[in-house]
Amino acid sequence: MTASPSSPPPAPSSGQARLSPTGPAGGSTKLLIVAAVLAVVAVVLVNLYVEAAKRSVDTDEFPVFRLRVSKSPGQTLEARDVERIAVPEKFQPSFAGAVGPNADGQADTLGEVITRPVEVGEILEYRHFDLLTEDESRLLINDGMRGIALPVDASTVPDPLRPEMWVDLEAPFRGNAGDTVILPVMERVRVVSVGSTNIIDEQRGRGGRSGVGKITLEVTPDQASQLETIKSIVTGSFRVHLRRTEDRGRPKIPDGGINPAVLQLLTRY
Repeated sequence: MTASPSSPPPAPSSGQARLSPTGPAGGSTKLLIVAAVLAVVAVVLVNLYVEAAKRSVDTDEFPVFRLRVSKSPGQTLEARDVERIAVPEKFQPSFAGAVGPNADGQADTLGEVITRPVEVGEILEYRHFDLLTEDESRLLINDGMRGIALPVDASTVPDPLRPEMWVDLEAPFRGNAGDTVILPVMERVRVVSVGSTNIIDEQRGRGGRSGVGKITLEVTPDQASQLETIKSIVTGSFRVHLRRTEDRGRPKIPDGGINPAVLQLLTRY
């Protein structure tokens, strides 16, 4: 006899386990929550490690200064001309001559006059402010001009005095009464090179006013010959007064060149 199609399925025996319809789904949810928590913890730990690594790197860096603009000899270095960048400590030997920071964290050569050209993007070095060599000084003399070295009174040399600056030149002469008179010799004369540094300055790799006993000026060939003669009649060293590059006035010698009053003194000899 066959069972009726509408008969209910046989009931499970008492020993057969009953499965909860929500069992597997609930376990999966817990696993997902645990995995999400572990992922968040992993992200936090990674971020903490990265920040710690950054702090470690920061302590192993040193600052140098890179030019934002090109600078020419005779120009003064200003804060806006450079940007500070950090370099890993392991590369320090390659930056031995780079300009370092001052107490305020800025380049310690701010306000100094550049003696060698520096291109935009170039690392600023102390050599860009050093006194020029004799060969380098010759290259600064324009065609048709002459460089003449004159003994100067070190106490009158402005600090700093660098090539490409402009100065007024004076000198002491013997007056008619046997006294000494100071007369202007030339105004607005271009400086080609400045004396020499002493041994301390050389060891530090920096230029300075110490040891300056002469300067070389750019003049015309005739003026060079006249100044050679004037050198023989001055009663001491020449004296220089620094002026702004933009200042083109000649209040004491309006016609420029060598002071006619000084040239007149040459007729006595």
